[in-house]
Amino acid sequence: FERIINEPKRGIGPGTVEKIRDFANLQNMSMLDASANIMLSGIKGKAAQSIWDFANMMLDLREQLDHLSITELVESVLEKTGYVDILNAQATLE
Repeated sequence: FERIINEPKRGIGPGTVEKIRDFANLQNMSMLDASANIMLSGIKGKAAQSIWDFANMMLDLREQLDHLSITELVESVLEKTGYVDILNAQATLE
């Protein structure tokens, strides 16, 4: 979770990740669940919105596990995370 929450960049720095971890521990929940409930954590503003958006994207992808083939799921991950757009903008062979 900690390696992907800000990849691609979402404006969520190490200090904010630490706050999510602390909130998750305090509430005895996963960091993903804590992120889905970020509005209760005291984290505000753009960071809170980015965290909430990320959590909802991850939960949506989790729901798709039962309905999509692995190829469709990978395509969905690449599209929803913005990786396709980033790679297109970089114009690399990846």
